[in-house]
Amino acid sequence: MKRFCVPRLVVLVLAACQTLVLTGCLSTVKGEPGRITCEGREREYWVHVPPAYDAGTPVPLVVILHGADMGPLLTAWLTRFNTLSDRENFVVVYPEGLNNRWNAEIDAPGFPGYDEPVDDVCFVGRVMDEVERDYNIDPRRVYVTGVSNGGLLTHLVACRLADRIAAAAPVIGTIAEHALSDCKSDRPMPILMINGTADPVVFWRGGELPIIKPACVLPIEATVDFWIKHNACNPVPETEQLPHHGLQCGTNTHVDRYRGATPQSDVVFYTVEGGGHTWPGGPLFQRQFSLGRVSRDFNATEVIWQFFKDHTKED
Repeated sequence: MKRFCVPRLVVLVLAACQTLVLTGCLSTVKGEPGRITCEGREREYWVHVPPAYDAGTPVPLVVILHGADMGPLLTAWLTRFNTLSDRENFVVVYPEGLNNRWNAEIDAPGFPGYDEPVDDVCFVGRVMDEVERDYNIDPRRVYVTGVSNGGLLTHLVACRLADRIAAAAPVIGTIAEHALSDCKSDRPMPILMINGTADPVVFWRGGELPIIKPACVLPIEATVDFWIKHNACNPVPETEQLPHHGLQCGTNTHVDRYRGATPQSDVVFYTVEGGGHTWPGGPLFQRQFSLGRVSRDFNATEVIWQFFKDHTKED
C-alpha cells in the first residue's frame, strides 16, 4: 500500500522478469481476461482455469485481491496460486482494482472512493457472478484472499458477502477505521490472518498509514479481537511455534488458533515476529525494496489453501 515504494517494486520486478525471458515469472500467471460493467465503469478481471478442470464436476473458486499498484499478474506471480490451482484443481480469479487500487474505505487521496463513490465489494461480487456463470463452481467452496490493500478489502468482502464466502484469508492487511461499522453479518466467518510485527507499511500498532495520509487502520491485534468476538470464539487460543527454517530471514512465527462452537467460527492468526510487508514463503526479492523481511518458516499460499480446504460453507 506504500505509494512510492510499491511502484518502484513493480517496475524492477517486471524488468527482472524480462531479463529472465519470462521463465519462472510470467509463465505462472497465464489466464483469460474478462470484462464487466459495474457502476457504469468497464472493469477487468483475470481467470486461471486448471488443466484438469471438467465442466461436469463442480470445483472451488479462490478470489485473489492484489495489493495497491501491483495488479493481478504480479500478484499471481508473487503468490504462485496458479501453480497450486493446477495441482489442486480449483479456479482462480483476480479482479483488477481501478488504477490497480481498491476502495477498502481508507478514505485517502489517490484511492478509489475518495473523490467519487466506488463499491469494490460489489465489484468483487459481480466478478464472482460472472465466473460462476462461466464455470462449474461449487457455491459452498468460494474463498477470498488478498494482500496489503487487497487484504484490507478481503476483510470487507468477508463481512459484506458472508452469505457467499466460505472462508477468508487477508495477508498483511487489517480493517480501516472507517470500515468497521460495515463489518456486520449474522454468520460466523472462518478467517485466517497473516501479519508481520515489523511491517513498515501496515503498522502492527495500526493508526495512520505512512504516505497514505490521513488513512487510519485498526491495530492488528484489535482486528483479531474483532473476529474473535464476531465468531464467538474462546478468547484463549491454542498456540503453536513453527519450526525455524529460514537461515537468514530473521523471523519467527507462531500460530494462534481460536475455536468456537463449530469450524465455521475458526479464527487463525499467524504472527510473523520481525516480518515485514511481504508474502511469507514468496520470492526473496521482496526484502530488497524496503518492505522488510520475508518469512521462510511457512508458505502463505499453501497455508491459506489448506485453511480453505478445511472450511466449506454450511447451507
